[in-house]
Amino acid sequence: RMEEMRAVVEIQTGRGAFKIPAENLFIEEVAGRLGSESLQDIKIRIELAIPEEETIRFVEDAAETDGLALVVPPLDFTVRAILDDRTEEISTFRAYVERLVAIPDDVDASRITTGVYIGPDGSFHHVPTRIVVIDGKTYAQLNSITNSMYSVIWNQATFSDIGNHWARETIVNLGSRLVLSGYEDGRFRPDRPVTRAEFAAFLVRGLGLLGQEGAGAATFTDVSEKDWYRDAAGTAAAYGLIRGLADGRFAGSDRITREQAMAIMARAMALTGLQGALDDDASEDEMLRSFADAGEVSGWARREVAVIVRAGIVLGKDRGALAPGDMLSRAEAAVLIHRLLTRSGLIED
Repeated sequence: RMEEMRAVVEIQTGRGAFKIPAENLFIEEVAGRLGSESLQDIKIRIELAIPEEETIRFVEDAAETDGLALVVPPLDFTVRAILDDRTEEISTFRAYVERLVAIPDDVDASRITTGVYIGPDGSFHHVPTRIVVIDGKTYAQLNSITNSMYSVIWNQATFSDIGNHWARETIVNLGSRLVLSGYEDGRFRPDRPVTRAEFAAFLVRGLGLLGQEGAGAATFTDVSEKDWYRDAAGTAAAYGLIRGLADGRFAGSDRITREQAMAIMARAMALTGLQGALDDDASEDEMLRSFADAGEVSGWARREVAVIVRAGIVLGKDRGALAPGDMLSRAEAAVLIHRLLTRSGLIED
């Protein structure tokens, strides 16, 4: 009944809150996996739990090793469906679910970078996060598609070659959020063309999707377990963001064009819930006519490019050009991802 009414279940505790639209529980599918024909017999258990002391120490040590400062102790968020002695964990949702993590009163909100998902191996992954104040209390609002252990960190990224670059603030912002990574020499190389592997990694990190690492990687004939981008490529494929080439390859080292990137970003909009679909009376030509080179957009990408333009994620290059065939730079990739996240309301502008 709650699902039919599009109701939201909200669990509040002193350490945070968990808000789950009832439709995201997919109770009929869960009942099928549990072998039950009666939904009334199934109990849903929602938990916000403090991990055991040993786990907390493990996370703290991992954060120190990575040079990250934990703002709050980690919290476990879990949802389980229980029928008699059988349990089905609901660990993945089909849309972003909101979690609030309470920030201690003695913590300066400006010293908060982002929420993070903590992997079983102690690795930290960005989760789209906003800082909100409710009834005078500060919270980190984490938006994630998976359940797991989460915390909030402070981190300040630095790159040696972005001093006066036009995208400096965006690069620092996403770098501090663990979305962007530089090279071993400390440089970001913002004007260097971004590869398909790098773009996939930036995008899935930005969207906080690495809770499903490696899913679908086997679909690409040229991606092996040794490739650093294996998880990113597989995750991007699993969520329908990046498709392989006609011959089944991912081609991770190939450079990506601006129109290819725009098409991928349009697919990501569907995941974040950002409205950018064209109205019935707004044609692709109408949306693109302000760009002098709109005719250069490939037919296969035209609608997705129009959608991304309508959403305000792509504003064009100098002199009002889309430059669809130009290679996308690493700085431009950062700006596209940042605009997607901010316009979707997943991070602060």
